[in-house]
Amino acid sequence: MINFYSFSGNDIPPLSGVYNLNLVTLSYLIVTVACYTGLRLGNYARNGKNFNWVWLAIGSLTMGVGVWAMHFIGMLAFKLPLPVTYNLSLTIISIIPVIICCAITLTLLNHPTRPVSHLNRILAGISIGIGIAAMHYTGMSAMQIEARMFYDKSWFFLSILTAVILGIIGMYAEILRNKKAVGWQITLFQISSAAILGLAVSDMHYIAMEAAIYIPTPDKDLNLGRFISPVWLYTGVSIASLAIVLIAIIAVKVDSNLQSAYNMVRVTRERIVSALESINDGFLLFDEKGTLVLSNSVFSHMYPNLKDFLVPGTPYEKILRAWTADRTRFPSDMNKEKYIQQCLDAFESRIRPISEVEDEDVLSDGRWAVVRQNPINVGGMVGVWSDVTLLKQKQSFYRQLAHTDALTNLPNRLAFSQYLSEAIKRAGRTNLKVALLFIDLDKFKQINDSQGHDAGDHVLKTIAKRISDSVRETDLVARIGGDEFVAVIEHISDIEGIKKIAGSFLQKIQEPIDFNGRDCSIGGSIGIAIFPDNAEDEKELLKRADKAMYAAKSAGSNNIQFYSPDSL
Repeated sequence: MINFYSFSGNDIPPLSGVYNLNLVTLSYLIVTVACYTGLRLGNYARNGKNFNWVWLAIGSLTMGVGVWAMHFIGMLAFKLPLPVTYNLSLTIISIIPVIICCAITLTLLNHPTRPVSHLNRILAGISIGIGIAAMHYTGMSAMQIEARMFYDKSWFFLSILTAVILGIIGMYAEILRNKKAVGWQITLFQISSAAILGLAVSDMHYIAMEAAIYIPTPDKDLNLGRFISPVWLYTGVSIASLAIVLIAIIAVKVDSNLQSAYNMVRVTRERIVSALESINDGFLLFDEKGTLVLSNSVFSHMYPNLKDFLVPGTPYEKILRAWTADRTRFPSDMNKEKYIQQCLDAFESRIRPISEVEDEDVLSDGRWAVVRQNPINVGGMVGVWSDVTLLKQKQSFYRQLAHTDALTNLPNRLAFSQYLSEAIKRAGRTNLKVALLFIDLDKFKQINDSQGHDAGDHVLKTIAKRISDSVRETDLVARIGGDEFVAVIEHISDIEGIKKIAGSFLQKIQEPIDFNGRDCSIGGSIGIAIFPDNAEDEKELLKRADKAMYAAKSAGSNNIQFYSPDSL
């Protein structure tokens, strides 16, 4: 029951007391340690996306008991000229509101996934202020003394306002605990936060004590019931204080271990991230639930359209579908949906979905990437995208080099053999014919010997250009030897058409060739064999075209001869 004092009509002077400064100092230290410990323990309640209510309960209990202990140490520090005892029930009950309000405060300050908002800090400050005020005035009502207790209205409301305002300031001081620092700075920030919050609690208490007015009434019936003497209160408070100190020591040890573990995890993660950023491969890591854990910038540069998906927590399937949306090349003649399903099934089964030799992707800028998706034994998947553009370019270069005649830039014998083989297969499927023209240059040896290799090379390059310009893009002209050329003509409609092509070759070959003012004109002999009329495979077709060419050469320069068993 709160009774406000009225100075009018009261002739009995109020009692005055004195404070034991040692106990006042002790009360402040106790509440500071309690706040330091409670805030630390409450911070442990953050557990990923969940909330650890056990740590919250321990933190609330520690902080609440500390505020309660501070209150009664402050009460014991105040010496009145009359003996004082305390109602046991009210003494115990007074701790309940502050523990509840501490729990609300720590909950508001320690959301597992969201940062603490200004509203949360204000509400936490109001909560701790109300809890302190409720505990204080409940504890004050537990006093048993031969005097009536009144409150000065101004000091009373000032004490509550002080509790709320300093509580809010204390909640903002709590930011210091989360300030990024290293080494001793972390402890300094945490102690500073607890000291400011402890000042808020103790200031409210001693302002509220100033509001109390004791009017002696010797005839007052104390109606003590069950009470606790100052000695036992000393004992209880001492035990509570000791418990707080022990919990603080444990909290510091636990916090130290957690900080070490956290720092180790943080440093390890930073090292892993730095390592991933230093490699030339795109990288994705998924956990056992199929959500993205890590990615590097190389992958986002490879696939800039996927940047919005490269957020930790994005499902594997979502990234997989976004990645394959614009993909046109899939291994083993798969379609998009079959490829996606095989990857998803492989993820669940913890097996490699596609052989890395087969899984190649062409990037939007024309680069090539080899894709390796490797399962993790404990669950999850590692995806590595290796840029093999340079390798592809080298392969293409060496492939072209292996299939190209260095002097004329025409396909060489190897390229010719492969092309002829494919042409015959195509003709066999479509029931069409393929003509092979074997071309040998007449008088080339004399020019090469008499006028030098430079002149001979000039003649070969000139003839190569002339006859290659005379065929369709679907046909092939190749140089297979010193002065020997071949032409593969597909989709033959009649023999007369082949004669015209061969005739145009001879005409181009016989056109004048000048090299440094010297005439290097030559002639040519052409032998022709037709698939499937003259042969059933490429080797036999080449032999018979060669025989036809020798027959043409035997007939004189600038002749054309079709293969015929009777005439050879």
